[in-house]
Amino acid sequence: MDKFLPRFPPGEWTYTWVRDGVYAINALIELGYFNEARAALEFMLKAKVGTYKNFIHKGKDYGVKKDYKITVCKYYGNGIEESDHNEDGPNIELDGFGLFLWAFGNYVEKSGDLDFAITYWDTVTTKIADVLISSIDNYGVIRAESGPWERHLPGKHYAYTTIAAIKGLRSLAKVAGLLKEKTAEKFYNSFADSILKSFLKNFVDKNGVIKGTIEAENESDFEYFDASVVEAINFDLIPANSEIALKTIEAIKKNLKIKNRFGFFRVNNGDWYDRQEWIFIDLRVAVAMKKSGFKKEAKQILDWITSQSNLNYNLIAELYDEFNSDYQGQYPMVGFGAGAYILGLLEIKR
Repeated sequence: MDKFLPRFPPGEWTYTWVRDGVYAINALIELGYFNEARAALEFMLKAKVGTYKNFIHKGKDYGVKKDYKITVCKYYGNGIEESDHNEDGPNIELDGFGLFLWAFGNYVEKSGDLDFAITYWDTVTTKIADVLISSIDNYGVIRAESGPWERHLPGKHYAYTTIAAIKGLRSLAKVAGLLKEKTAEKFYNSFADSILKSFLKNFVDKNGVIKGTIEAENESDFEYFDASVVEAINFDLIPANSEIALKTIEAIKKNLKIKNRFGFFRVNNGDWYDRQEWIFIDLRVAVAMKKSGFKKEAKQILDWITSQSNLNYNLIAELYDEFNSDYQGQYPMVGFGAGAYILGLLEIKR
């Protein structure tokens, strides 16, 4: 009888995170698996969310404050929103809103499925895009929140979250153009342009390097260097050959590279989890390197991950041990593993 029971991958974290899901969805789109990509998008669009519209923590409301359609953290397998809590409250993350719009726009553009865009247009605009716009604060970027690395509350202004928002709004503007919604196209592009201008003002330091958070003021501060900022290059928010792009890559190589290896940890001055070699980070940095002209280094990173995976039943890990490269964390990884690997492979081998 057990052959009829569902099979789940080993590991503790068998949930759907928006970040992981979006990288997996975009990989499916690039490979032409449009039915599967659409089903994954619809899973999020039909999920039950709203728990964190308002959330009071230590006397302050950290909630989304509007009706929303993308979870602030992750989903159970039945499509119900979930966010883990600790003494600093839950994770209330806003990067998923922009990332979802990226996948939504990429699917509509590559598949030509305008009916899908029309069906969900009101939901996507009012409960996803408008949430991002309402989350812009006095800095002109997305407000402090738990961020991509799930730091709970009160949060910080994370570069990655604002990068995702700009990419997502641009992607939605492109869909609006395909639907002949010229007013909406102009509207979302104007917000993307405005946020990008504020992003460059607040996240680029005096050396021309994109830093991880606004709150980190000195290079020794926690998360001053955050390798996820390379998505500003990968999402074409800044030219890959620009001074900012090149200096940011060099800063990541100098401050976040694992000693005597090709890969990277994710942020400076972090804990054990932060200090391990992150495969997702390796792959996204490799893509940025390829786009910026460091083709040999990008290929070395890709080949390193391929060889490691070949020795481990072709399962892509979450982490490699910082000292001996043993598999650590969860595996197999889907979005932050196979999805990111496919996107990296397609770019680097192009």
